[in-house]
Amino acid sequence: MWRYVTTRLLAVIPVMFGVAVLAFLMLVLTPGDPALLMLGERATEEQLQTLRQEMGLDKPAYVQFARFMANLVRGDLGRSIRSSRPVAEELLARLPATVELAVAAVVLSVLLGIPLGVISAVRRGSLADHLAMLFALGGVAMPAFWQGLMLMLIFAVYLGWLPPSGRMGGLEYLVLPAITLGTRESALIARMTRSSLLEVIRQDYIRTARAKGLSERVVIFRHALRNALLSVVTVVGLNFGSLLAGVVVTETVFSWPGIGRFMVDAIRAKDFPVVQGAVVMFGFLAAAVNLLVDLLYAVIDPRIRAQYVQGR
Repeated sequence: MWRYVTTRLLAVIPVMFGVAVLAFLMLVLTPGDPALLMLGERATEEQLQTLRQEMGLDKPAYVQFARFMANLVRGDLGRSIRSSRPVAEELLARLPATVELAVAAVVLSVLLGIPLGVISAVRRGSLADHLAMLFALGGVAMPAFWQGLMLMLIFAVYLGWLPPSGRMGGLEYLVLPAITLGTRESALIARMTRSSLLEVIRQDYIRTARAKGLSERVVIFRHALRNALLSVVTVVGLNFGSLLAGVVVTETVFSWPGIGRFMVDAIRAKDFPVVQGAVVMFGFLAAAVNLLVDLLYAVIDPRIRAQYVQGR
């Protein structure tokens, strides 16, 4: 097991390096003078030169990259042009809000998607199956910003049940953003659960379990579902990147004070260090979640553990 964990940890290093390279290229490949873009047309030459020196823009690209990587290893993402505060501090202050929203969306999608997928697979061709797949189709097709506005209009404006936006500490502020962010993921999980479970149900060991006289509930939940979950976990991990993209939209719609909304504000203000830092943090979060998914494989599927034990 330790060999498997070590292998997965080493595989994350090139991914994180690639994320850092892409974040650096965002600034280098930007058309025009980045200092002029950040400070605006009214900036004096002295101000432009000062900013170029602070950010190392007056140095060759390879020197800038070496400096960027050295600072990144130390956890230094530069300073915000707007607030003059370290970017790392600004992002870490908003990270709990983003993690709270992302975790709530994932939990909601799993709690909703897996039962729908199981019901749809067990009752294949029934009305429940058609309704579940209709929900899955609608969840994938609805844009997050439109769904967020509709939920806000219905439950906050018309019914007055929930607050429309913000994050004041209560769980009621989390409901609408989590539903908006988790709907698409729950639809994808429902479709994958149904597909995987239908495939597993056809296997010989499932027929053997039924022949032994086990109840249908035991056959489905103890034998079939656990083997089908491997594909579901894969979908959750692979779609975490799109979930982070949805975080940006959802946080903007609901004025949620997380990294996504902060990055959108930084893009509008042309605060390149903040945008770079947010891209790096989102990339590292996605890599960390994919690593967690890889480790869950060994917990869910004993064959992976056996493969590494035999490889010693």
